Amino acid sequence: GDTATVGVAGLTLGGGIGYLSRRDGLTIDNLLAAEVVLADSTIVRASAQEHPDLFWALRGGGGNLGVVTRLELALHETGVVTGGLLIFEPSAATAAALLAAATQAPDEVSTMINIMKAPPMPFLPSERHGTPIVVALVCHSGRPEEADAALAPFRAAGALLADLVRPQPYPEMYGAGPSQAGLQATIRTGFGFDEARAEKAIELVRTAPTVAALVNLRVMGGAIGRVPADATAFAHRHHEVMTGVGALDPAPVGPDRSRDWVAAAADELSITGPKYVNFIAENGPDAVRDAYPEPTLRRLAEIKRTYDPDNLFRSNVNVAPATAGAA
Repeated sequence: GDTATVGVAGLTLGGGIGYLSRRDGLTIDNLLAAEVVLADSTIVRASAQEHPDLFWALRGGGGNLGVVTRLELALHETGVVTGGLLIFEPSAATAAALLAAATQAPDEVSTMINIMKAPPMPFLPSERHGTPIVVALVCHSGRPEEADAALAPFRAAGALLADLVRPQPYPEMYGAGPSQAGLQATIRTGFGFDEARAEKAIELVRTAPTVAALVNLRVMGGAIGRVPADATAFAHRHHEVMTGVGALDPAPVGPDRSRDWVAAAADELSITGPKYVNFIAENGPDAVRDAYPEPTLRRLAEIKRTYDPDNLFRSNVNVAPATAGAA
């Protein structure tokens, strides 16, 4: 993933997008097997050879089928990477150039772009704090001597305010983002973005009621897109960009103020279509239909009927069991 406080199990069951995904695939693409406690209390091992239907559903199905107590994951030795923050003046053209650089970059480069209000970072002038900026969080995990050339198009994307990209041990990448301790998050996601929406995003962030408001772009492609769409329950591989509109508020304030802004901003930016199940915060009746296209949802419901026919596990984004005899 891209945040140190996110649990490995939840990250994996929904898909798992992070700093190595364009090189190594989603977290689910590196899942070899899972131990699962089923609704009837039996314990099974799901893999490509054992309970393959359950294994398919666990990879992107959001944890709706049982209690996963063990994960077996493929490892990819990764020592030093070249990564960190590039912070730019707010410009739609810069956001578009960063997206172009990220989608055309070698697989060893994964990128997250934020259009956001500047937090009180000590390396930015105090008058910039609370005003819009464009931030690229890049990670080059290839040969170190190739990093500068691979990241040159990012540095050339606009007027730089700060360049914090450096060689560092991979785990240090998880300290690059601001702390979310004590904050409540509201987010809506979809897929796709362009320069016209970037222009709107800058103005929406400028007028947001909270200092922690952003439009987040996670660039996909690479190894993510080379897995067949129906190989797992994550059915969004053909998209190049996952878009999120999010806001954070201190817990005593409550989420209403941010929720209203996020909803209005997402509508203004036409953030519609499918949503990433790991970023669906409210499990309403439409949540599951928002997360999966119809063929994927139908198959998940059929597998749910096999492993949890009474819908015991229903407190997350709930896939209900298929009705007997349903097509």
